[in-house]
Amino acid sequence: MIFTDKSLARRLEAAGAATNVDEAMTHAQLRPEDGATVMPVAGGYAVFSGVDSPLTQAVGLGMDTSVSEADVDTLEEFYRARNAAVNVEVCPLADASLPAQLMQRGYRFDVFTNTLFQSLPASDDPTPNNSEVIVRRVTGEDAEAWSRAVAVGFVGESSPTLEGMVELGRTTWRMKTAVCWMADVGGRLAGGGCVLISEGVALLSGTSVLPEFRSRGIQSALIRARLAYSAANGCDLATVGTTPGSSSERNVERHGFRVAYTRIKLSKSW
Repeated sequence: MIFTDKSLARRLEAAGAATNVDEAMTHAQLRPEDGATVMPVAGGYAVFSGVDSPLTQAVGLGMDTSVSEADVDTLEEFYRARNAAVNVEVCPLADASLPAQLMQRGYRFDVFTNTLFQSLPASDDPTPNNSEVIVRRVTGEDAEAWSRAVAVGFVGESSPTLEGMVELGRTTWRMKTAVCWMADVGGRLAGGGCVLISEGVALLSGTSVLPEFRSRGIQSALIRARLAYSAANGCDLATVGTTPGSSSERNVERHGFRVAYTRIKLSKSW
């Protein structure tokens, strides 16, 4: 049995930080004009992938060390210089100095995220529940359609953030740590997701199903396929982040995930 302790939290947080850094570095290579960059700080990283990117945030701080006033000064200057708000993902098992420093400076609560995990190899059969669902890896020919379908599944066709989400998908497909997956139903692209692998930890991310295909077992098929792939490729842990109480959380719990802890994002705008 794996207990929810600091050792586990370090692995999960390190995996999440590594993939966040990979995204920023890939972004920098693809679109250098956006200024995507990364800076080590307080045992973690300050990541900038654009002012409006959901991945512009500080991750992995305080997992192996205390966080000083000077660390937070450095963090704030990094984002201030880029005209970006400071968003810090805080693990409850991080050193207590991290939330203390942030609260002293007037950071506000933004959002809760549950971090779930399970041991691998997974026991699930990667075959979809419904034989009409075909899950396969994304190829270069599929990448653009996959990026758009995943984005539409998240935010909808008319969202002002749609094109930004499509661009994020294009970046994800090119990341070193990412393996992307798509689900077809009757020859039509119905949804997708990816798995990000770092140091034996598989992070399931980006799972999305187009509205007209929901409630047909597609998300479950995508989960099983990625767990099976991760186990076959040397991962001993899988993790995923969800909104507490969401349908996505219920879906991953059905496939053996359990909550390790709840992260809180603390934010400060200029």
